[in-house]
Amino acid sequence: EVPAYKLSVNDMVIKAMAMALMAVPDANASWTDNAMVKHKHADVGVAVSIPGGLITPIIRHADEKTLSVISNEMKDLASRARSRKLKPEEYQGGTTAVSNLGMFGIKDFAAVINPPHA
Repeated sequence: EVPAYKLSVNDMVIKAMAMALMAVPDANASWTDNAMVKHKHADVGVAVSIPGGLITPIIRHADEKTLSVISNEMKDLASRARSRKLKPEEYQGGTTAVSNLGMFGIKDFAAVINPPHA
């Protein structure tokens, strides 16, 4: 039986980032006005191109999700991001964000860090 999902490189990058953040808790942090806050979960934002800019929908608790769940959730979030139907809680917050431009043949780039990500 063929699975109902197709994994992408992005799905694997999201999961790898989540696992890395849990393995290195000091990297899973955000800055506030007063201190650095360490997070208990890896909520990974993923850059999605939309007309006029970028938005970063969040895969909440990516550290606890399987690749198939991440894949299905990301497809849904990206589709709704492009049609501007995300709720604020689906793109605000997060503990980090990833951008993947490899599909465009780009070998390196300077990613934008979305505050309060560290």
